[in-house]
Amino acid sequence: MKAICVTGILVLFLAYFLWAYRRQGDRQQAGENPLLRFYIPGIWLLVKKIRRIFHLKMKGERYEGLRRMYVGMGESELFCLYYSKMGSVIAVILTAGLIALAGAFALSDGDDLMKSYYVRRGDVAQGDRNLSFRADNGREEREITVKIPERKYTQEEKEKALAMVKKEIKESLPGENASLDKVTKPLVLLKSVPGTAIDITWELGQEGLIGEDGSVENDGITEPMQQEITAILTYGEEEERMVQSITVYPGEQSLSQAFWTSWEKLWNELEESSRTEKYAMLPQKVAGNLLTYHKNHPSLCGYILVAMFCLILLVPLWFQSRAKAENQKRHEQLREDYPEFIEHFVLLIGAGLTVRGTWERIVRDYEKRQGQRHYVYEEMALSLREMDCGMSETKAYELFGKRTGLLSYMKFCTLIVQNLRKGSADLLRLLDFEVADAFHQRKEDAKELGEKAGTKLLLPMAVMLALVFVMILYAAFRSM
Repeated sequence: MKAICVTGILVLFLAYFLWAYRRQGDRQQAGENPLLRFYIPGIWLLVKKIRRIFHLKMKGERYEGLRRMYVGMGESELFCLYYSKMGSVIAVILTAGLIALAGAFALSDGDDLMKSYYVRRGDVAQGDRNLSFRADNGREEREITVKIPERKYTQEEKEKALAMVKKEIKESLPGENASLDKVTKPLVLLKSVPGTAIDITWELGQEGLIGEDGSVENDGITEPMQQEITAILTYGEEEERMVQSITVYPGEQSLSQAFWTSWEKLWNELEESSRTEKYAMLPQKVAGNLLTYHKNHPSLCGYILVAMFCLILLVPLWFQSRAKAENQKRHEQLREDYPEFIEHFVLLIGAGLTVRGTWERIVRDYEKRQGQRHYVYEEMALSLREMDCGMSETKAYELFGKRTGLLSYMKFCTLIVQNLRKGSADLLRLLDFEVADAFHQRKEDAKELGEKAGTKLLLPMAVMLALVFVMILYAAFRSM
């Protein structure tokens, strides 16, 4: 039943995302992962509605970082995109978790306690099975394992293995006792023998020393007592008796042991009385104490739920770490692209193009290329769109420098703005100096990267050196 409920929830869950996907269509901002692209439209709708209801906005460092990575997007679109991607990852985790839960419940349905006090019995010829659970009487809790025999076989099936049953009874009856001449531990009173279907019942005498479950009631005796027990083998209309003489020795038993011995005795009575029924009832009340039963834990379902919860909690942290890494990557890319950018700009200025004409030419060349995304050219394209929409050139160039956040780009924009405002005639000469400084900085950056790479190689080199020393020492000791 639980598996069906979880499966129904999963179907409804996926049906919503399928409806949203068909309604909204694919979103390019969702990335290249097709799994996330399926979930993004549904999460996008939810995020938009939550944002509208609670009047949420994105502010601070997170907003600034996303604005740098997604050039030209507004606050509203950045908000929906960021939390839609995060929500899509959580939706993937929930989908996997629901599938795992449905499978776990399906596998465990046969072992569940039915209606709290009932356990499922195997059908005819399916064999016995064991069930583990926890029993609670209000004062203490104990883990118990019971054996649930299969239903009775037909009369013809009982006649096949009588000899095997007799031999098995003789070998197994002493249980953990060394022999039947000194019995202090429970006897093994077989109800059936695996591989046969012979019914075995027991006559345990009037002394009450042996319980129906084989337990030894030796708390009330002070000296060894002899007793005869009889195994009645029934096959068809015939029966055969096996008489065994045992000697029970006194023993000590705590109150707790006595309680659980009574539980086992009552369980065997209830189980014996329902051999032909589908369910066997567990004892509800023993020695005036009401018992409750729970399935053993921790279960597979519990592990799945804990894993889902932990993964969902880690998703925001992962997104935050990823955003920081992307911003760092953007910063490094802008530094690496600056020398090439300034050189290209100076080349076009020297060819006679105006500042805006040069700016537009670089943007058009970038848009024609099909390759890696470069943030500097994305920012230039945004500035060009701003100028096309009526913003002044000086304002657009100043905003470009601020958005990049690097001193080199700010200095470059300052030179251009001064030229536009004051009409400086030596712009080309100043830009040539800037090109020289940029390539000098590139050399310094290359040296720094080389030093970092050399530092990273120290550990592998140290490991190799240690291995060489080990080989030398090994050879030296072998030659001694």
